[in-house]
Amino acid sequence: MTYRRLEPPAAVEDFIREILTAAALPAERARVLRADLHAHFEDGMAHGHSAQELIERFGDPRVAGRRLAQAQGQPTLPTRSPGVAEASVEPEPTRTWAGLVGFLQDLAAAPRAIRRAPRHALLVVATLALGVGANTAVFSVLDAVLLRPLPYPSPAELVSVTETWQGQPGYDYVRAPTVWAMRSWDDVFAEVATMFTYREVGADLTGGERAERLAVSPVSAGFFEMLGGRAVLGRTFEEDQSYGPGSYEGRGAGPRVAVLSHDLWTRRFGADPDIVGSTIQLDGQSVEVIGVMQRGFANPMGSAADLWTPQDLRLGGSHGWSNYYLTVVGRLLPEVTLEEAAERIETHVMAVREAEPESGEWGLDLVPLQSELVGSARQTMLWILAAAVALVLVSACVNVANLVFARGLQRERELAMRGVLGAGRGRLAGQLLAENTWLAVLGTVGGLFVAWGGVRALLVAAPDALPDHADVGSSVGLFLFALAAVVGTLALFGLAPSWLLSRVAPASALRSGGRGGTESPGLRRLRTVLVVAQTSVALVLLIGAGLLLRSFQQVQAQALGVVSERVLTFEVHLPAARYPDGAARQAFHEDFQERVATLPGVISLGATSWLPVSGRYHIWGQPRRFEDATVEEPVVASS
Repeated sequence: MTYRRLEPPAAVEDFIREILTAAALPAERARVLRADLHAHFEDGMAHGHSAQELIERFGDPRVAGRRLAQAQGQPTLPTRSPGVAEASVEPEPTRTWAGLVGFLQDLAAAPRAIRRAPRHALLVVATLALGVGANTAVFSVLDAVLLRPLPYPSPAELVSVTETWQGQPGYDYVRAPTVWAMRSWDDVFAEVATMFTYREVGADLTGGERAERLAVSPVSAGFFEMLGGRAVLGRTFEEDQSYGPGSYEGRGAGPRVAVLSHDLWTRRFGADPDIVGSTIQLDGQSVEVIGVMQRGFANPMGSAADLWTPQDLRLGGSHGWSNYYLTVVGRLLPEVTLEEAAERIETHVMAVREAEPESGEWGLDLVPLQSELVGSARQTMLWILAAAVALVLVSACVNVANLVFARGLQRERELAMRGVLGAGRGRLAGQLLAENTWLAVLGTVGGLFVAWGGVRALLVAAPDALPDHADVGSSVGLFLFALAAVVGTLALFGLAPSWLLSRVAPASALRSGGRGGTESPGLRRLRTVLVVAQTSVALVLLIGAGLLLRSFQQVQAQALGVVSERVLTFEVHLPAARYPDGAARQAFHEDFQERVATLPGVISLGATSWLPVSGRYHIWGQPRRFEDATVEEPVVASS
């Protein structure tokens, strides 16, 4: 719509003259402001307002003039008193305080301005919540797994120890005689402890109202102390319960004692303070409870444990140089580096090999525990995921930048009017900054809720995707990370319109019927950059998502070498008290399979110690030689 411009009457000219007289501005600035005020009255009269109505909106011309002078950084008209020459210019601290008060006023008024454009506010907050939520969720996982130190004292000193063969890594595990040797290397290790992660160990807890299958973790004496674990009740395992006199007589022949996890103690036993010294029934055998671990303690490797039992490491029987099954964690001396430890270990190993020829051509490989827990593949995937969601955040920021920038351009006439009334560039920026601050806070809070839901969904969908020690949760650092990203985006692109529009003459802005007529080359260039950036980021995300989906499809379609369709799997656990030897176990399985085979719909059945392509049990091998009289050279096979 086009409006007919009306020349302001003489009353308006007189009113403008009074304002400029009260402002007492330099001639050049007064000339520019005169044109701005003329444009304001012309525009208002073109829209049907009377000159008197517009004059009344301004109020007292002397007050308006003083506001103009203050906004332009000029002293107000001096107030003269007898014996006083002139009032001094307002001191800088007062002007700074006035600016802060003005911003606080804008901050208080911002919600009303936001409510006037609810769709814009909702779209900005929703976009920020999705972008910030995805980044905060992934950053929280990245922080828990890669960036945050392990939740143990002096985690940099902890190493994972595995054995090598002929200088090459070949085993994920360590032999019992090796552990005994390592315990004497006091120039390398401050402490050495073992775990049993070769396969999962469970036991049936009976008694009470119901039976429950528990995850059991056999560990050596000193395991908890090395990792800073503390028993809130009772004690942990003593030295002779793992390294006592006598020889190894098989699993289950050692002391029948257990340390309960804090979760099991509270969940199953109601946090009974008298639990220490009582007995529980595990697989039909009585086991004495000697302690309860502190809340949150977790094994660095293996499955999460409901309770721990002492690992019998006495030599003899199957505890010889041919049995690799122990998971070992060591703590280096504080002054020993990984390289120095490797050199000293090599000397010790050579001495053991000379004293024990049957030990073979072995060695030890040390890896920082955190690197071992995370693994190179998991690190790579986490960083790829972090890069992907970072692009999501960039896309969200660019989208919000476009929204905020467009909203600022739509308010061109409002900004021009405030400029006419004396608001300088800083005050205009403060108004937009206050409104965008509210949007930033709302978007960040929404993002934290999205992040919380995303992390919970990840843990439910893939509970084994993260190490047990990783405590994924929110923190002040995560909130500040999200808030910084949002505030930076809104501050940069929210203030750009006010900064650029402040360079447009208010008279020109007020005379325009729309924003297109006054859009400067700088504004057009910035809008073009934002559109190009938004399109580019969206294209990168689209290509990346397509590649990830394609890779996922290929993994899903990968042939596993087994037919899994129409196959039902389940586990059978036989307590040692009722099935003490192999003959009893074999008899049970034969009878069990005969009964299952007669069920309707069963075509065939079988048993295995571990399902294919799951876990780490029996996934490693070693070269072995078998003498065959029919060939001249020994046959090399892998087991």
